[in-house]
Amino acid sequence: MNTDSRLARALYEMPERFVYIVFALVMIIKGGYYGFLYHPVLDDFIQYHTYTLYDDPFRDIIMKMGLLSGRPLAAIFDIYFWSNFWNDMRFASLIITALFILSGILIYRIFSRHFKVTPVFLFLYGLVPLGSEAVNWLSAASRIIVPLFFLGLSLTILQFGFDAEHRLKKAVGYVFGTVFLFASMAFYEQITIVAFILSCTLLIANKKGIAHYLTVLIPTAATAYFYLFVNKASIYAGRMNIIDLSAPPDELWRHVSATLNVIFNLLFEVNRDAAVNGLEKGLTILHRDGSVFYIILLVLAAALVFLTVCFHAAREKRLGDNISKNFLVLLLALILIFLPVLLFVMIQNPWISLRNAFPSVLGLSLLIDLVFKWLLYNKYVRGAAMALLCACFIIANVAELNDYLLVGQMDRTIAENTLSAIASEEKPVHTVVVLNTRDSYVDTAVKYHEHINNITSSDWAYKGALYAVSDSLDAPDIYPLHEGPIWKMYPEFDADKIDAYYYMDDELMLHKLTAVAYNENFSLYDGDVLYAELLRWNYKDPSIVMTNEGRPPENLSFYGGFEVKK
Repeated sequence: MNTDSRLARALYEMPERFVYIVFALVMIIKGGYYGFLYHPVLDDFIQYHTYTLYDDPFRDIIMKMGLLSGRPLAAIFDIYFWSNFWNDMRFASLIITALFILSGILIYRIFSRHFKVTPVFLFLYGLVPLGSEAVNWLSAASRIIVPLFFLGLSLTILQFGFDAEHRLKKAVGYVFGTVFLFASMAFYEQITIVAFILSCTLLIANKKGIAHYLTVLIPTAATAYFYLFVNKASIYAGRMNIIDLSAPPDELWRHVSATLNVIFNLLFEVNRDAAVNGLEKGLTILHRDGSVFYIILLVLAAALVFLTVCFHAAREKRLGDNISKNFLVLLLALILIFLPVLLFVMIQNPWISLRNAFPSVLGLSLLIDLVFKWLLYNKYVRGAAMALLCACFIIANVAELNDYLLVGQMDRTIAENTLSAIASEEKPVHTVVVLNTRDSYVDTAVKYHEHINNITSSDWAYKGALYAVSDSLDAPDIYPLHEGPIWKMYPEFDADKIDAYYYMDDELMLHKLTAVAYNENFSLYDGDVLYAELLRWNYKDPSIVMTNEGRPPENLSFYGGFEVKK
């Protein structure tokens, strides 16, 4: 090859490589405000350290808890891979970022191979605020980002097999593509759906015969086997209870309509709030921290996005030049948006968390990319629009990173203070109540279900953190309580088996309360002051009632008490 042809080829190939480099830089800037510092939050304590404290985690956790019957590879990776980073989870955060970047690039390459897709899709995939929990929380990312990487790898290897002319290369492509496709399906139910959709789409796009569908059917059948036939004692089993299809039509319709309302609220209203509220809070944090260098990086990211989108748009034909193919892209986008979340319509208790929306981000990004091509044909307008969105979404993510770090710091402080209080008890305690707790002590940009909650939001999270922080499985049952009925949150609560009562002040310190029994109830004293009462209504269904003297202030603010150190 002569010098001129080499130069021509390099100039031709550089744009796509440039897209990948820019995307990687933007993702690093997005996630690196605190240098990828990460503190455990909620499930992290349990999955990445508490499980490893057992003598035989595979027997005592994976098998005994039936984790192979729900997200089998997720549990294995928790114990045997991610737990290795417990002492410095910055490395885990960096690995997730790298896998996130690679997943986006691999899927973008496959899409680009078969239909027109622009860098707008790729940047939205990485930046849409709806995906913040799935990326920024390790417990979610290890179940969503990791399999998406395996999915991108599978699609790439399968495409290699389809393109290869040599039989051995084809066999290698089919075998390894199928293996990685199973890996992508064995982490999270919704990613299983996405993997099935995209692998079938790849087969259709390559016009492959029926025999080739074994590359999809084999991993799908293997995944179904784990979910349906392996030990059904899984902690995830309750989440997969299917609705009673024989129920009256009006009852089924109420369930379906209520679930659809939740889905649309999550995909659109919560996404909007995450962007708007996150932007406002992110700007406040940048101003507070005086982050001039980061603002320069932010401007650089927006400028690179502008140039990338403009350069790519200059090479496009008009959208109307291939209406039929664009219609198929629209159909694929809608399927990817709604099918992963429509799974919840079939579940009896459709608790849809923020991370559950991330699989739909692929479809949303594809749809918006199509809209941009249709409405913003001018390359400068399209580039400017994407650059503005890029800057806003990165700033919004700063708020998310800040909130996660604050909650992580607080949770460790709460766990350490709790262990210290318990250690000061004269007698061993087996069951503890902590009053005046909150689900969340941080004024987060988005309040939605358990998004960025503290360990005080549940007994299992609190106890799991105590195990992890103490490096021991010797911790009491602990109930973080608010004012009101106890039975709603803890149906098995037994007021007669409580060994110690505490309340938590605005510095997250625990103070011992003295329990004085009367009739079937208990008065809880802070010294000589009546702090609260535990009352049984009709000798059952206990409730906590705060007294005037002991009632905590309603406007406690913990935000200013903790500062995130860069």
